[in-house]
Amino acid sequence: MTETPGSGPQDPSDPFDAGSVPPAPGDVPDVPPAGDVFPPPLDARPAATPPPPPEGPSPATVWLLAGILGALAILIVLFVFFLTRGDDEPAATDLSTTTTEETTTTTEAETTTSSPEETTTTTEAETTTTTEETTTTTTEATTTSTGRVVVATSAREAALQWINSISTGDVDTAWALVAPSSQDALGGFAAFEGIFTELSEGFGAWATASPRTVYANEVRLVGVADLWVVTFEGQVTQEGNTVDSAAAIPVSGSGSGPYLVRPFERGDLVEFVAPPFSDPPAVFPADGTFEVIVPDGSTVQLFVDDTVRLDPAMEASGGGSARATAAPESPLGTGRHALTVLYVNQGDVHAEAVAFDV
Repeated sequence: MTETPGSGPQDPSDPFDAGSVPPAPGDVPDVPPAGDVFPPPLDARPAATPPPPPEGPSPATVWLLAGILGALAILIVLFVFFLTRGDDEPAATDLSTTTTEETTTTTEAETTTSSPEETTTTTEAETTTTTEETTTTTTEATTTSTGRVVVATSAREAALQWINSISTGDVDTAWALVAPSSQDALGGFAAFEGIFTELSEGFGAWATASPRTVYANEVRLVGVADLWVVTFEGQVTQEGNTVDSAAAIPVSGSGSGPYLVRPFERGDLVEFVAPPFSDPPAVFPADGTFEVIVPDGSTVQLFVDDTVRLDPAMEASGGGSARATAAPESPLGTGRHALTVLYVNQGDVHAEAVAFDV
């Protein structure tokens, strides 16, 4: 038998059974007995439990940390930028112009006495200056082929700088202090370097001579201008021997300079007849007549210390030489003296000196 909807056995416990008759309007349906499956009213259900908060920092904390890290990153970038920019900038350049590179300063008390055994001072400052930068000067600097610039403002200073630079092995400064006429006569810088060791044992030894007296005399000859002669007298050690001796250096210059030495222009030596060269120095009469032999045709001037200037009588002596003789107008004082001979021959100049006792 075929069942149709609404037919067949009905389940009296199922209010929605297909075969049951729906209640009439206004009827109250029967309440199902306890234990029946039926959803409870909404207001009788328990409240939902909220989900637990997520573990870890809150979003606000995360944003705060992100902001701090971002600020630090910006500061680091700015620091690196300015640091590298400062490294790329060139150092400031000192544009000050120097007029001298080297000058040396030495102060030394110089002396003359009436005793042959010791030398006392008339105290005269020897000045030799050494500076690397000078922005003001009243003296024109002398620049040489070595590039060294040297200024000497007196004949005495030029001679002292020259022997000091030779003594210390400063070949560039020593060459810069030589006048062009002497540089040409010597044959140039290479020739100067070739004799530098010999100069160190000769003129250079006077830088450390002790006791030592320095005389500076202006030469006064007809037709000769701006010429001086500087004489060193004292006890000097040369080539292992210590002797009482004297040496002279011609110097050219005027006013505030520059002054330059002229030691290489003539190779003809002076022959000292009276007083002769000797060690210890020869004894000479206080009113004696000086006598020296020089190249023929020379113009000569003699100096005793820095107090007596003599224009000698000249006489040909044969063999291309001439004899020069002169006597002081008044007797010399007792003690150690230096006789300096300077001659000019065909524009070249030469000077030598000898120590003697009265």
